[in-house]
Amino acid sequence: MIREYKKKTAIAAAVCIGGLVAILVMLPPAGSDAGWDAPGRIATLPLVLCVGAYFYAFWACAKGKGYPGVLGLLLPLLSVVGLIVLVVLKDKHPAPSH
Repeated sequence: MIREYKKKTAIAAAVCIGGLVAILVMLPPAGSDAGWDAPGRIATLPLVLCVGAYFYAFWACAKGKGYPGVLGLLLPLLSVVGLIVLVVLKDKHPAPSH
């Protein structure tokens, strides 16, 4: 995988995981009557950030392996199956052997 895209993939994955953690922290506890009030609306920003980072991570990984970015935008729609497909795809830019 191209090093530049590998770094972008890792950063996007970290942003996505951080967004998920932020959402869990901001939402009211289960069983409370708080509903979708201010903390819930504030959690919308990390959700949008997380979804964007999720798609960007797939895009960067596909580009880094030498495949079109469109493939990286379609595979996330398959969720875990798309992730498995992307991981299994042959890397067209193998690391040089020393």
